[in-house]
Amino acid sequence: MVELDGCTVRPWPTVRNAVVTLLEQHREHTVYGSTEVDFTLAAERISKCTRKTGLALSHHSYILHCLALAAAEQPAAVTFKRGNKLVTFTEIDVGTVIEKPVRGAGKVPVGYIFRAAQSRTLAETNSELREACRSTLEDDPLVRWRRRMAKMPLPIRRLQAARIKRDPLLLKKYHGVIGLTNVQMRGLDQPFFGFPTQIYTITVAVGSLINKVQWCASGGTVTRKMLCLTAGADHAVIDGMGMARFAQSFSRYIESGTSLNDDYVEATRKLCIKRGRA
Repeated sequence: MVELDGCTVRPWPTVRNAVVTLLEQHREHTVYGSTEVDFTLAAERISKCTRKTGLALSHHSYILHCLALAAAEQPAAVTFKRGNKLVTFTEIDVGTVIEKPVRGAGKVPVGYIFRAAQSRTLAETNSELREACRSTLEDDPLVRWRRRMAKMPLPIRRLQAARIKRDPLLLKKYHGVIGLTNVQMRGLDQPFFGFPTQIYTITVAVGSLINKVQWCASGGTVTRKMLCLTAGADHAVIDGMGMARFAQSFSRYIESGTSLNDDYVEATRKLCIKRGRA
């Protein structure tokens, strides 16, 4: 790092090239929508499950679980154009982002894919996310591939990005079939909506969780926990009603406290015992 008059200069971190290559795959016909989802019941049940198991259950895991179920229920969300055909996936591979420290680059978003997430229990999803956050992911073949690509010359990286963008089968292999990014942070208690880079047919961005006063049927007021959500959708593939049906399913799963029950508690305890954490 070099200090100049009024600024510092340091080398461009090579690992950032992986982020730029991902941005090259943004879909031009993306439209965005945002909403607030009532997270009150889910938050209460997440706290209760955490107390019963002694193991933190992240909002990220829960929302990812709900997203996979909604996408399986609404296949238009995982339908892509490939040449003159439409490809619809039955396995919901959710591509998400984990922020991890990288030497020389600070904290960098690292892509991670939950394969066949629609068939996993919430306990399995939460366990896998915890392991991924703790791991260096150095043994993950996709992470190794991204690091190799980051060192390639710009024309090669752009060529690879274009290939993935055109072919949903390659997209599934390298990034999954639906995206989830999370911009929540502790202390961010005002409404905040993120508008994500959109490389899928649908990408969801989780914003802040806020307390909001609402009128109730009795004429009084009640405070609810509202989750700010944004989604980008490829309008070349999915139309307004398809987006609305997906949003309705996704919201229903989140608000109903899906899978936050005794089955989750029991499954989590068994996973802890299996991993030697009785």
